[in-house]
Amino acid sequence: MSCFIVSERMCSLMNILPVSLKFNSENRSQKVQSSYATRGFGLKMAAPIQQDMVTFGAVTAKKFIAAEAVKNGASYATAQKAHKAAAEIQTELTNFFKEIFKDVNVTIHGRAKTADSIWLKSGVRGWDTINKIFQNMTDLNGIKIVMNESQNYAKLTSDVVKILNKYIDMNLLILGEIENKRPGITSTFKKAKDKAQYDYIPYEVLDDMAIKACLKSGKPVNFEPVDLTGANYSAVHFLFRLPGQKRFFECQFMGPAEEMVKNFDDKIFKELDNKGTDEFIKTRLAPLKDENDPNSVKLRKLFDKYRADCFLAAREKELKQNKDGYLGVRVPPELAELRLDYKTFMEDYAASKKH
Repeated sequence: MSCFIVSERMCSLMNILPVSLKFNSENRSQKVQSSYATRGFGLKMAAPIQQDMVTFGAVTAKKFIAAEAVKNGASYATAQKAHKAAAEIQTELTNFFKEIFKDVNVTIHGRAKTADSIWLKSGVRGWDTINKIFQNMTDLNGIKIVMNESQNYAKLTSDVVKILNKYIDMNLLILGEIENKRPGITSTFKKAKDKAQYDYIPYEVLDDMAIKACLKSGKPVNFEPVDLTGANYSAVHFLFRLPGQKRFFECQFMGPAEEMVKNFDDKIFKELDNKGTDEFIKTRLAPLKDENDPNSVKLRKLFDKYRADCFLAAREKELKQNKDGYLGVRVPPELAELRLDYKTFMEDYAASKKH
């Protein structure tokens, strides 16, 4: 396995076989490529509908019939059963996290993956039975921990880590995996400290968390110290399981500015990938979607770069603890003319929902 498993060195001391997690063994080889500088999904990372990650607030179009879903995936009825099973435990997961973080300045979001998304993804991945879906689709359930506006994000992050470690130590949270999402642009930086400043939680802290969890459970913990994202997206993704539950769920941790961009960009990506259902967004993005028109192709490239710049600026806004202004990203005139800068786009989108 090419993934760096922190727990190997600790588990070897305990005579535990350093095997990969069963639930993820089928697609692990294509998911992880190396220990430190790893994969880049391009701007798909902005809304990872085809990765094993949670997308909050995005809806897969049922009318979008993927050939792969018909030929290789589970039936729609099976997807509905999987969604029902996920929905049955989602309230428990969400309430658990709200309770343990009730005294911390964070907001907890939870969601169960829709039947439409399960059906489409099962086809893309070739998971044609409900057992394969349960074993491999680790984003059936999702939790998102979002820091609220703060003058001291470092302390807030420390508080979150302390609570996670506390419940891991009490065996009330079983940790299976950690992925440290870091902007892909940082691969061009020369100094380690310049790269690491975009991490929400320092490498050493995540490393320590993985080791302690391994020692506590006696099972390996997959740890990806640096997962470079082509969308310049920053976050920490965990896989957790509650005692008594068989399946892992994903938990994301990020700041308020990053979440703001990601929530909207998820909708953008859906439409650019022909899976969107929102007519307003579809109409606004139409000038970018004609692959036979050189100008349209040029606009799409400009827009993709602008999206990546927005993710980076959101994280930098948090690092500077800057509440003034928006994101400060230069908007190409061609995009501004089409009202595609995110501030205007978000305002217009919100206004469209009031009618």
